[in-house]
Amino acid sequence: MESLTYTDVDGNVKTVTFAPKDESLDEMAIAAELLPNINYKDGVILYLLLQQEEMYGLEIIKKGEGKITKNEVYVLLNRLVKKGLLESRTQENAPGSGKGPDRIMYRIKDVYKPMIQLWFLYKKLMGTLIADPK
Repeated sequence: MESLTYTDVDGNVKTVTFAPKDESLDEMAIAAELLPNINYKDGVILYLLLQQEEMYGLEIIKKGEGKITKNEVYVLLNRLVKKGLLESRTQENAPGSGKGPDRIMYRIKDVYKPMIQLWFLYKKLMGTLIADPK
């Protein structure tokens, strides 16, 4: 068994114990390292993806209400995929359906959802919820 000791926001010392073979812990440790480096626009995308399980780029632009532009959405999404926070899949449209090209759908990896939710809660509680840099 491995354990982690930390001090919570009230100054209480707490210890969490877990099995060393739990692969999700490695993923969570990676997320903990990545999350402090989330900028405003990454945060907008992650927030939208927490609200809706899966989205494609143009949908993110529309729901982002002008915070994410068409020129930057795929750069941001690809960066979050490379960081390992998001995963993508191709949604194929039926041939002859007239619905246009296949869509790349993005979602937060399941292992990171709790960490990202906690990150947003922490930011909200600390009064440092991501501020628009404009």
